[in-house]
This record gives sequence, structure tokens and C-alpha cells, in this order.
Amino acid sequence: DHYLPPPSKTWGLFAVLLVLDTAAQIFFKFGAAARGPFPTDSGPAMLAYIGGLATNPFILGGIASLLGAFLLWLIIISQVDLSEAHPITCLVYGTVAIASAVFLGESFSWHQALGVVLIIVGAFVTSEP
Repeated sequence: DHYLPPPSKTWGLFAVLLVLDTAAQIFFKFGAAARGPFPTDSGPAMLAYIGGLATNPFILGGIASLLGAFLLWLIIISQVDLSEAHPITCLVYGTVAIASAVFLGESFSWHQALGVVLIIVGAFVTSEP
């Protein structure tokens, strides 16, 4: 007995999940970049760095995005078989790569584009019942 909600509802939930997860990664990158490299030379420096991360608005935005994604994930898996839902989450590899190019100015090569296409195909093939 498995229940699949109407496709439009399911895909909408997955789309929001992917946006939240992708946003979290971009927020984390902005936050980490603002703090600079992690100091490994002393304990107090490490603690100060972590304290700075804990108050960084980008890090807090990333945490809020992940919390939203977590709650949405619980809603999704309460309605869809886990074995069908989980493969779709790998699409975040593609959305993060594209968002990194758009928002962070990172490179996006044809190798990455091909990888994203393969991930998308694999996600849909694997998530079919």
C-alpha cells in the first residue's frame, strides 16, 4: 500500500525542497567566504572562528534553509515511498553546480553539464516504481 499524491503536488514539494537545499549551500559558501580560511594553528582561534560563524547572517540563513528542507522532506516522505523519493534528492548536485556558477561566479564546464544531465536521467530512472 503506497500512496502517491497528485504529480503536480509531489513535484511542487520536490522543487521547493531543491530550492531550499541549494540555497542553504550558497548561503554557507557566502558565510564561510566572509570568515576566511579556518584557522588550524590554535584552539582559541578555532573557537573564535566558530563563534563568528554562529552569528553570520549567511550561515544562519543556510541553517534556516536546511531546517525548512528537513521539514519539507518529512512531509514528502509521509506521502511518497522513500525508495522513490530519495533518488530525486540527488538533483541538488545539479542545482548547486548551476547556482554556484550563477551566484558565486564559479566555473561550469561541459563536463559538469554532462554530469548534471546524467544525474537527472538517473534520478528519474531510479525513482520510478
